[in-house]
Amino acid sequence: MSPPVVYSKPWVFMTADHDIMFSVYKAAPEAESLDGIIRNEPDVIAEMSSQWHSDGSGLMASNGADTAVKIRPSEQEIQEIGPEFREVWDRDYAHLPDRPVLLFGAMSLFTGDFSNAPTRKYFLNALYNLHAVARGHIHITDAHDATTAVDFKSGFLESMADVKPLVWLYKYAREISRRVPLFRGEYAPMHPAFPPGSSAVVVEDGIPTPLTAPRPVYTEDDDKAIEFRVVVAFGMSPAIATREDGGVVDSKLNVHGIHGLKVADKLPADVSICPNNVAANTYSTAVTVGEKAALIVAEELGVDLHCSAIPPAARPHAARRRAMVRPFTYLGLWAVGASHSTATLSSGGTCVLASGFRRLVSMATDTKQHVAPKGLLMKADAIAGPFLEEVQSALTDAVRKPRLVGILSTSSAPSRAYAEFTRKQCVALGVDFVLRDVGAARGEGLAEGEGVEEAIIEANGDDSVDGIMVYYPIFGPQQDNYLQQVVSPYKDVEGLNFKFHYNLYHNIRYLDPRSLLSSAPLIEPPIPTTEDVPPPGTVKSVLPCTPLAIVKCLERVGVYNSLLRYGDRAYGKTVTVINRSEVVGRPLGALLANDGARVFSVDIDSIQEYTKRPSDGSAERKYHPRHVVRPCTRSLEECLAHSDVVVSAVPSAAYKVRTAALKDGCVCVNVSSDKNFEADVREKASMYIPAVGKITILMLLRNLLRLGEYQEVLASAPAPAS
Repeated sequence: MSPPVVYSKPWVFMTADHDIMFSVYKAAPEAESLDGIIRNEPDVIAEMSSQWHSDGSGLMASNGADTAVKIRPSEQEIQEIGPEFREVWDRDYAHLPDRPVLLFGAMSLFTGDFSNAPTRKYFLNALYNLHAVARGHIHITDAHDATTAVDFKSGFLESMADVKPLVWLYKYAREISRRVPLFRGEYAPMHPAFPPGSSAVVVEDGIPTPLTAPRPVYTEDDDKAIEFRVVVAFGMSPAIATREDGGVVDSKLNVHGIHGLKVADKLPADVSICPNNVAANTYSTAVTVGEKAALIVAEELGVDLHCSAIPPAARPHAARRRAMVRPFTYLGLWAVGASHSTATLSSGGTCVLASGFRRLVSMATDTKQHVAPKGLLMKADAIAGPFLEEVQSALTDAVRKPRLVGILSTSSAPSRAYAEFTRKQCVALGVDFVLRDVGAARGEGLAEGEGVEEAIIEANGDDSVDGIMVYYPIFGPQQDNYLQQVVSPYKDVEGLNFKFHYNLYHNIRYLDPRSLLSSAPLIEPPIPTTEDVPPPGTVKSVLPCTPLAIVKCLERVGVYNSLLRYGDRAYGKTVTVINRSEVVGRPLGALLANDGARVFSVDIDSIQEYTKRPSDGSAERKYHPRHVVRPCTRSLEECLAHSDVVVSAVPSAAYKVRTAALKDGCVCVNVSSDKNFEADVREKASMYIPAVGKITILMLLRNLLRLGEYQEVLASAPAPAS
């Protein structure tokens, strides 16, 4: 049976609304997000509700939109978008210099189906066309038979002039998101399914991309994948006007001719609420519309909504009578209706608020156990990419394969394993690696370290050898240090020569290779450059491989701030280094402090604090600006509680850094072959790097290539007069 005709209106204007696409990214555990509230996690809701009730601040006072950018593409970008958009640009935008085309909004939450998504923190990009080209409609076809299908045409994305700008915007916004320090990967179901082998493939787990990294090259097939992924939030907007003027609802949201039905539009894209102002169609607009609709309904029902946010179950019965707000997401509408049989102010835990910034807040009472997401396990393979490419590129351009000689003189199994690991990596990359066994490494009853000095001297004089690596420890710190000075500085790939150590501790980053002929330290070290480019006639000084590898890992995972000037990019970070050996701990502390970090250097019997000596700003400086060392009265636990980064290199299986002592969200780096962190370290750490061996080898090979640059300088210029 068909209902009686109460109002006959054969059509509602041509409709136009946003085309929108969401792309979701994984965020670091320390990120602030609304995910816990949206997932109805009781502990998060309790904490945020308490803060909001207390002073009106916190995440509940936020709509999740961290930033939004209106974009008007340049001429080059219009060409990148493609010819499909050119006519629209010339017609609708070229003569209006202030009119934006696209909107890119970053939001601190996941919007979508949580059922299959890992429980963690996310952020997303909301990508909009601000002024869609295509149009749609919905027309009633039979005023007497409600079962007759309507003439419905959404119109969305029927024009490639709408699709192509979104394809371009996805790529643009994606590159920004990948460079955000809190980026930890892409949530694949909310991204295009790029074809196998594509350079644009989704990175499920990752770290921030360096600001200077090149953008992926998108093929035609990649663009088609993005086009296919584009998702539309489509809807229609019922106009507020009189029946005679073609309106659907009156000023009280009543649908003309239908008693008891009110409709409040959530996405007002035509003249209904925000005439032609689709760029203002954000969460705040939706909340304003929803609150106004609730007040209109409440006024008619005699319900006072000017109250604080109180869960529905706690409200007086008299204040919960006969009103119901039902959110309908289909077609982007809020349908507000009155019910005489419902004794609740809200449905599904949705509390309607009014006045100022009060808004619709989820008050669900789901008490399912929430499991905090673990920190990211960052293995060396995920970090090594840029360094591997750098080494491979340099080796490809080399006139001949560089030769690296390793000298093993003990029966130490770890040293043997490291030597074989070095050989494997060198062979894979095309480096000529020769391992020379002497002393106990050869067997034959020879003593530990026997013949090692002679082997070093022989390699020093062999012009076919480009680099020398000696596997320590051999005799002990003092005699090993002597052997390190026996290695020619022009072949010292480990950076253990006195001159390299002097430069490291005095924050001298570049040197003239000819100066290595003299071992005397400079009386007046040069003022450091603030640019990561060697001054003319100089080359970067060689640094110890393992400390350098750790620094490069921290740069790669976003601990360093690339927006700061060179030499200060670790500014603001506190780092605890557990180990003060001359091979790893002490040089690492100096490197970090000279880059601006505050470093706690922990050894078995003391803790020291490394900080960079500030510049006095004068033109003449007696000392080179560098770190200084001060005694520290803090305990290890106090240092850990304040540290953004913890590096441990204790050669003992019995030693463990207590997880409970770590600062929430810190980055932990294990350098020891014996794991120095407890198994649950990722419960507190936002990122855990379990080993750096692969990066260390790449730093070794970078040093080998740098020594080749030294030789080029020596060949092109005579030695300075002594």
